Amino acid sequence: ILLLLCLLPLPGLAFQKGFGEFAKDHVNLRKEPGGDILFRKDQGEELFILAQKERGGQTWYQVETYNAQRVAPVTAWVLSDMVKGPEVLFSDIVQIAADGRNLAALRRDGTVVFAGSQFKYPHLREGQDPATWQDVVQVAVGTLTCYGLKKDGSLYRFGIRGPASGIAGALGTDSQMIPFVKIDAQDDVLLGQMADGSLRHFWQLGSNDLLLPPGSSIQDFSAWNHYYCTSLVLEGNRVRALDGPVGQGVFSPEDQAQLAAWQDVVQVAAGAKGPDDFVNHQSIGGRPMVAAIKQDGSVIALDPEMNREVSAWAGIRKIVLGDGFLLGLTLDGRVLAAGSRKQQVEEEIKAWSGITDIAVGSYFCAGLTAEGSLVFAGEAQFDHN
Repeated sequence: ILLLLCLLPLPGLAFQKGFGEFAKDHVNLRKEPGGDILFRKDQGEELFILAQKERGGQTWYQVETYNAQRVAPVTAWVLSDMVKGPEVLFSDIVQIAADGRNLAALRRDGTVVFAGSQFKYPHLREGQDPATWQDVVQVAVGTLTCYGLKKDGSLYRFGIRGPASGIAGALGTDSQMIPFVKIDAQDDVLLGQMADGSLRHFWQLGSNDLLLPPGSSIQDFSAWNHYYCTSLVLEGNRVRALDGPVGQGVFSPEDQAQLAAWQDVVQVAAGAKGPDDFVNHQSIGGRPMVAAIKQDGSVIALDPEMNREVSAWAGIRKIVLGDGFLLGLTLDGRVLAAGSRKQQVEEEIKAWSGITDIAVGSYFCAGLTAEGSLVFAGEAQFDHN
């Protein structure tokens, strides 16, 4: 019996990469395991676990975090019992969302776990702290902001970007509040599908712009970069780009024609080509990344090179686009990667199985397991911006 017990995996003891936080105050971080102290961190501050090493009978974690002054990123080593890892933070999760260096995870009981760089400065802590959220049915994450859709159709908001806090819905023609039924976020943009069938664009200046009228047959939609104010919508299994209240969007007539030619689409997703692809709000790469799943489980992409990469994909049930790479979740719970920066995560995700949901940030991706825990690939790469 003792031999069998020794062979069984012990929960909480295995190394698990991903977002975490410091478990105590005045935690010593070192240049190397057992080496000189670099600085100290306090309980609750953010980190991302990269690696594990045994030294002198003790377990050490290599972590990404901020320095003592919280103004620069740093990689250092800390004793494992000083860290609250992802296996502790994330349990009984049913849905995940990410953007940039942040992640939100929805628990089965309607509460939310938030991780990432959000807590770096006090001025980022606007709105209602996710630790207090209740009755949430969906989460979405934009740049330095996360949202929680509540059962009553209103929203929680936490962060400094996007529309104002306490979003109750949108006023209809009869002056009654129309609740949200589904949301998507990216950068400063929040898209909301409303209970009357309309699609609305919410953003930082408090605007609430109607993109599609009440009664629209919306199958799916995807927010895209604030500077171009362009969103994608799926109606009648066809993709259409919708320009927002500012600018003329980013899609050329050729792009528009290519999107319009796609048929039998069941999900659409949009994302930037990479975090370095924008200079003075202009796209260096020319095209945004857009991909879609077709009814037969195949995937199609707007970018020619990415389209060649995904041409062999089959049995895909969900896609997400990050900064430079695309993830596809298969019907049997595997995760595939494509794009110019897929090498950041592709080797790690090959070992994943039994995945039920996926999310992607700038440098990391996360997978939700059937047991309600999370697995991570890549790294957070916290920065001072």
